[in-house]
Amino acid sequence: MNCTSNLTASYRLILLGIILAGLLLRLMAAYLQPAFLDEGYIYNVTKFSAGTIIDELRRDSHPPTYNLLLMPLVHKCSTIFLLRLPGVLAGTMSIWLAYLFARRFSDEKCGLLLSAIVACNYNLWLLDAQLRSYGVLDCALLALLLMTLSIYKTGQPICCHKISSLLGWAIFAAAALLGASLHVTGSLAAVCYLVLLAWLPRSKELPSRRLPCALLASSLLPSLSWFLYVKSQSENYFAKAHALGTNLREYLDLPAYLLGWQVYPYYILDLQKYLRDYPGLLSQATTWMARHINPLYAVFIVMAWILLLTGMYLALRNNWAETLLALCPALVLAAMLLTANLLSVQVLQKRHLLPLCPVLLMFISLALVSIKYRSLRNLLLITAISSMIISAVQFPYNTKLWNQHWQGAVAFLKQRCRPNDIILVYHGYACYSFAQAYAPGQMLFNPENGKLVLGNGYSEALILPFTDRLACPEFIEDVKERQVFIVLNQYRYENAKDHLFDWIINNYSLGEHYHEDSYTDWAVVDVFQLLPRQPQR
Repeated sequence: MNCTSNLTASYRLILLGIILAGLLLRLMAAYLQPAFLDEGYIYNVTKFSAGTIIDELRRDSHPPTYNLLLMPLVHKCSTIFLLRLPGVLAGTMSIWLAYLFARRFSDEKCGLLLSAIVACNYNLWLLDAQLRSYGVLDCALLALLLMTLSIYKTGQPICCHKISSLLGWAIFAAAALLGASLHVTGSLAAVCYLVLLAWLPRSKELPSRRLPCALLASSLLPSLSWFLYVKSQSENYFAKAHALGTNLREYLDLPAYLLGWQVYPYYILDLQKYLRDYPGLLSQATTWMARHINPLYAVFIVMAWILLLTGMYLALRNNWAETLLALCPALVLAAMLLTANLLSVQVLQKRHLLPLCPVLLMFISLALVSIKYRSLRNLLLITAISSMIISAVQFPYNTKLWNQHWQGAVAFLKQRCRPNDIILVYHGYACYSFAQAYAPGQMLFNPENGKLVLGNGYSEALILPFTDRLACPEFIEDVKERQVFIVLNQYRYENAKDHLFDWIINNYSLGEHYHEDSYTDWAVVDVFQLLPRQPQR
């Protein structure tokens, strides 16, 4: 891990501008978005004791480390924006680390390109600006990778005369412990680095690698303890928690997804809707593109795969050992996904790959700067950068780009709800984030006893979580006389309708309906107003 002391003044200025742009994007995303379902759940659970956090999160595959670290802040602050700041600041730090990583494999131009992509990539700055561990995890894993590469080459984690050897090893141990304790991906990366440091050939001039291997092995103890605890609580843990099966087709567009190109089809559809009433060549072009979105996106996917594989080939040709160190976690993840698909078990989701995103993007950046044909290189750069610019410009007013948009649903409910009404929120996690928007600081769902805790002066409609295991009438007294609103988020209509069908038909008639669209299926929100049926005479 080297310092940037040999940077020229112009490169320093460009790098500083890129880091500031990345910080502003993350702050914008953290300030504008309401809490979405995972964030609301994290905030709600972290309000309780450490024992309750551990017990409540035993169904999760990731250790509860971030919740435990957030406890002091959550107990003193309820503002989601402030609680997101640790991820924002750590994610901003990863921009500089991405520069160092790419410069190690290529040069300053490749470093600046990768830092710009990491800073302005929609998927990354959106994830860093959430009340989740990803921003801190990105920073910890990049730092760990850089120091592991430095140990392999020089025997020291940080080659900088301003930092003592003891401090360097302390930073390495902290990055390894934090990365491995926050997320399954971090634990996997630590295992890969441990195995490779023990296996890769070592120069006789370098000291023994026993110390870094011991530190990496020690960093895995918390996550190993967590897995054993979770396993002891449920014999069929993965079957219960991940019974959906893995669809590998979701990962075919992975390089394009990492570059942010998955938003292009959405932009085309939005533009086509806006221009269809305006005659002219642009309207005809967008209409044609809207009809051919899948083939167009397939071209993007192929381009992105070519860039990724080309960059991997160039890096392996120049330095196979260090490239293998950087790539190993991603290769092991790919093998896990293939195995999981054969077993019909989903152990990971696409967003779990994003902590490795800067590493894979480095190979794409390396391929881009290595293209000899200037016109082709410029075309690909424009394609990559334009999606980032459009996302940044649209984000403040295009709520489809947000993780969650509760304001429209809340406004709909506020205009129609009475104090005696009931709001059923599906699914259970969404109840916490919805409550943050509907009644901030006034409602808490206690996992210790399964009851709602309402703040003083709470006079709005009663909010109840509705999941597959909770039948609505069991929670409601005199249901036939009370107006009910059903908020559906991250749902499958068949499941929710089957669960409520008989109850609704017998007791209610459908009133108004509100729909909030999104670019992702799980962020779509529907609100149904159910009016009590008048007794028949």
